[in-house]
Amino acid sequence: MALSGLRQGDIIMLDNAPKPEHNHEQKGYRPWLVVSDPFLTVVTPFAWVIPFTSEEKYFPTVVKWDGKKEGTITKGTLLVEQMTSLDLENRQYKIVDHVDHIPQQVFRNIVSILGI
Repeated sequence: MALSGLRQGDIIMLDNAPKPEHNHEQKGYRPWLVVSDPFLTVVTPFAWVIPFTSEEKYFPTVVKWDGKKEGTITKGTLLVEQMTSLDLENRQYKIVDHVDHIPQQVFRNIVSILGI
């Protein structure tokens, strides 16, 4: 049940298909940032993740991800408004990167979106 080895700050590659065809959710094989506390991945098969996109987005909820600044190969835009919980025990994923400190703007955006 537990997702041993998966940590907050991991960047994983996975395909979140199937998704409805005509919607604005991110689809396809792409990087996702794991933001959930390790407690969740130890006791459940789930992780809260945020998708990256290579496109420039200008919503107030997105966070630009500069791979050089963050010390990762991964770069792009984090779509914080699309944070979701995925059952990773039943999906093929690969850890491709890790960041020790997730930028505070990511967590500020999550708090703002959830209204907590």
